[in-house]
Amino acid sequence: MNPLSRYFSYLALFASVIFGSAGQLLLKWSVSGAHSLDWLFLLKLGGSLAVYALGTVNWLLALRSLKLSVAYPLTSLNYVVILVGSVFIFKETITWWQLGGVALIFTGVLSIALAHTEEKVPAPSLGRPAPNTGQE
Repeated sequence: MNPLSRYFSYLALFASVIFGSAGQLLLKWSVSGAHSLDWLFLLKLGGSLAVYALGTVNWLLALRSLKLSVAYPLTSLNYVVILVGSVFIFKETITWWQLGGVALIFTGVLSIALAHTEEKVPAPSLGRPAPNTGQE
């Protein structure tokens, strides 16, 4: 994959995280305090789903070029964004356990991103005998 294509794939992946997280936060906002299916509620809900759909479109664009084994773990950044958004937007309180979990997620995402740049280890063959290398 050429560098420009790789750049746009990662850009689409991170746009997917941002739009997906924003869509989830907007969905929470649209249903908070809603007691009936009036037009205002439906407009909020439709807008929230549209933002979430933009996340899905960007996810599909990212998958065109990125390996799923790299792209999918990076979507766990949604947890981080949602946690931060819930604190600042909805004034939710977070616990030390939640902060620890977010730290573990961030560490895992970082290790996956760094491992992607390291030397590749060939995947084991499934159901096929290993090739004879002459070194026994």
